[in-house]
Amino acid sequence: FYKKALIIAKEKEMGRFEATILGNIGNIYYYKSYDYKHEKWDTAGLDTALWYFSEAVKLHIEKNDTVQMIAPMMNIALVQIELGKTKEALDTLMKLKTICEKRNDISDLVYINSNIAQACLVSENFREALIYFDKAIELAGSINDRNTVMGIYAIVSQAYEQRKNYQPAYEYYVKYSEMKDSLLNEENTRSVSEMQAKYETEKKEK
Repeated sequence: FYKKALIIAKEKEMGRFEATILGNIGNIYYYKSYDYKHEKWDTAGLDTALWYFSEAVKLHIEKNDTVQMIAPMMNIALVQIELGKTKEALDTLMKLKTICEKRNDISDLVYINSNIAQACLVSENFREALIYFDKAIELAGSINDRNTVMGIYAIVSQAYEQRKNYQPAYEYYVKYSEMKDSLLNEENTRSVSEMQAKYETEKKEK
C-alpha cells in the first residue's frame, strides 16, 4: 500500500506527502528489524529503515518543513544507536535539539534530551548521560509529564545498578516506585469517580 502511494505521490509531485510515506515505510522496516525471540536487531533491516528516514528528511528540508522533519530525524538517531553509530546519533540529536530549542518545543526536547542521555550511556559516558537525564526530568516536570519522569527514574536506577553503584540505584528506584504508585492511585481514583458519575446519571434518569 505505502509503496503504491509513494509512486503516486512522486508522480503528482506531492513532496510533503511523499516524505510522510517515506517515514512510514521507514517505521515498518524499523519495527520489523527487531527479532523478539532472540532479542536482537537485523542490521540489514535497520539500514533500509535508515535510508527511508534519510530520504524523508531530505524532502522536508527541500520544503523547509522543520516541524515535520523532527520525527524522521529522531528515528534516524534511534537507528544509528542500534547500529552502534553513537557519534552519528549524537550529532543528529544535537541538531534536533537546536531546532526544537528555537521553537521552544518542550515535549520534543524532553524526548531528545532523554535520547542524548541514552546515547551517552551506550558510549560509556555516564556523567554526561546524567546531565541530560536531569535536563529531561526538569523539562518533563515543567509540562507535568510524570510518566516520562517515572521512566527516566527507572533507566537511571538500572544504569547505576549495572555500574554496581547501589545506593543511588536504590534512591532512583524509590523515586520510580513512588511515582508509579502515585499515578496508579490517581488512575484508580479517576476510574471510581467516573463510575460514580455514571451511576448517579443513570439513577437520575430512572
